Amino acid sequence: MDSISQTATEHDLKLLQDFSKAPQLHCSQDVLQSVLLNLITNAIKYKKQGSQPELILQTDLTQDYVILKAIDKGIGINLEKYGDRLFNPYQRFHPHNEGKGLGLYLIKTQVEKMGGKISVESAENDGTTFNIYFRQNS
Repeated sequence: MDSISQTATEHDLKLLQDFSKAPQLHCSQDVLQSVLLNLITNAIKYKKQGSQPELILQTDLTQDYVILKAIDKGIGINLEKYGDRLFNPYQRFHPHNEGKGLGLYLIKTQVEKMGGKISVESAENDGTTFNIYFRQNS
């Protein structure tokens, strides 16, 4: 978190954290940093106009996975319209925002290479929740 706190501070991101259900996550530090940086920059880029960007990071635990939940209060995504393309490269659904459309693709690719998965819940004007499943070590 220290490595990405500068980005959060620069953009006045309200960052809430609760890692109590799974305080440890075994994965590459580079992958985790990339995942968190993409989630943070998305929370900043896709905040509701005139509001402070906000991101809640929390963990959960299942028998097979440590789940990192990233919940933002931003503009959301129309999953009925864009859901089938959400994790494809070079996809942008809010053309007024900068970006190349690679962030979610990178997260999905990196997590799946480690045996994990990602899911999303979202509605326009109602924020987005990403659930990133990291396989637990046996």
